[in-house]
Amino acid sequence: MAQCSQDRLIHLDNCLDPNSYTLIDKSPVAAILPQNETHAYDVLKNCSPNMKAYLKEEIPERYYYHHNRRIQPIILVADEGWTIVQNETLPNLGDHGYDNTLPSMHPFLAAHGPAFRKGYKQKTMGIVDIYPMMCHILGLTPQPNNGTLSNAKCLLSDQWCINVLEGIGIVIGVFMVLTMLTCLIIIMKNRTPSVRPFSRLQLQDDDDDDPLIG
Repeated sequence: MAQCSQDRLIHLDNCLDPNSYTLIDKSPVAAILPQNETHAYDVLKNCSPNMKAYLKEEIPERYYYHHNRRIQPIILVADEGWTIVQNETLPNLGDHGYDNTLPSMHPFLAAHGPAFRKGYKQKTMGIVDIYPMMCHILGLTPQPNNGTLSNAKCLLSDQWCINVLEGIGIVIGVFMVLTMLTCLIIIMKNRTPSVRPFSRLQLQDDDDDDPLIG
């Protein structure tokens, strides 16, 4: 949750005629149903430096937010700690639902039971990954969703898991061992003395000093 204050209000009515749109939802993400989409967007995108305006089709993919008919034509996203209102005072002293890349929006997950790896800690995990993880634990086939089981598999006791750093370490270790073995084989091969085949002593026909002749 991010802390909000009275001096961090974004008043939509100061930018856009309240009779020209319907506010479906507000702060920190406001959904706008305008009478004139082009005009409303042009005004709202310059309404405040602490608020971003998106047309539905321009909403960042990481929000997983624009592939649904219920999403309004214009979406407003306030910066951390800022509150979007029409013409009112601060509704509360804190809020959540800001950009999910902000550390203040990161919750924690504590899991216990036979399905989970004991003592394992994971730095980050997407909320959308909890659904496929729970379906796996319960033996259910998940419906289409934005989560990925592989992002949560290290938490599960029945899944083989290796993180990126461990994987890199294993690859480097195997490469070093193979390199050392190759070098030893080459060194041992070079140190092995070459054995010359035995050849009989051949006497020349004109050799008069034959020791076997008396």
